[in-house]
Amino acid sequence: KNRIAVIFASGEIISGSSSEGYIGSEDMISMLRQIAREKEIKAVVLRINSPGGSALAADVIWRQIAELKKT
Repeated sequence: KNRIAVIFASGEIISGSSSEGYIGSEDMISMLRQIAREKEIKAVVLRINSPGGSALAADVIWRQIAELKKT
């Protein structure tokens, strides 16, 4: 009943949607919000392999992770 969500993200961080070689902040936020709604998920493992990218997009993702930690 208790589950662990595992997210692998690889690529440059950008605002908007993800595509090949890019981590889109909108898609990542959507995924994290969906995980927060699932009561069976008790932990999240997040692995990001990125050379960098948009500081604003990375901050938006970080803030959503902080909100997820509260739940």
